[in-house]
Amino acid sequence: MKRNTITRAYTRRYSDTGQCKAYIDWSDGTRTEGEARSYNKVPIGAHMQALFDRALRDGLTIERETW
Repeated sequence: MKRNTITRAYTRRYSDTGQCKAYIDWSDGTRTEGEARSYNKVPIGAHMQALFDRALRDGLTIERETW
């Protein structure tokens, strides 16, 4: 079984609503998303935090975006 790899990890703050989301993009083209804390832009929840930790271990940089 081939393991999917994380290609990108990022948080995005939407300037019109103030909402902040956390995203993981996968090598197969899918995406996992969750909520993030707007004041420090880190994911909320153990699952998303574990995915961000995995991305860091895999050598990725957590990106921050504002739309």
